[in-house]
Amino acid sequence: MRRYLDIFLLAAPLPVMLFAIAGGGIGDAAWLGMKVDALHRAEAARLRIPANAGRVVVVAVEGPALSSGIIVGDLVLGINGRKVQSVDEFLQAARFVMTSRGPDGQLPEVVLTLNRLGHPLVVTVPSEWVEASLRGV
Repeated sequence: MRRYLDIFLLAAPLPVMLFAIAGGGIGDAAWLGMKVDALHRAEAARLRIPANAGRVVVVAVEGPALSSGIIVGDLVLGINGRKVQSVDEFLQAARFVMTSRGPDGQLPEVVLTLNRLGHPLVVTVPSEWVEASLRGV
């Protein structure tokens, strides 16, 4: 079975590879409509993904994350300037954002630093969408 998976992954586009490696969309954490999971060092090395490419992979996306352009397979490098190298750090950064309110009482916009197929990308989720996700809209 493992050999079949290796052959499948070698022929698949990178987002599909990352999705399969991370557990096929189970996801350890969810926030703003995206579920993430850990990309383990051994799997990253096997796929020749550089160490600085990221260790938190998006495995499912909907809602504000989808509307902002985040896709399955994106690697999360940072949230609002805070470096993210594990699912725990992802959750800590998310909690920090969700407890930070401006003078007007509104949550801040979320700026996600991503790695998509080896290229850096910055995605901004507007504060209104962050508020809506908190309300479950």
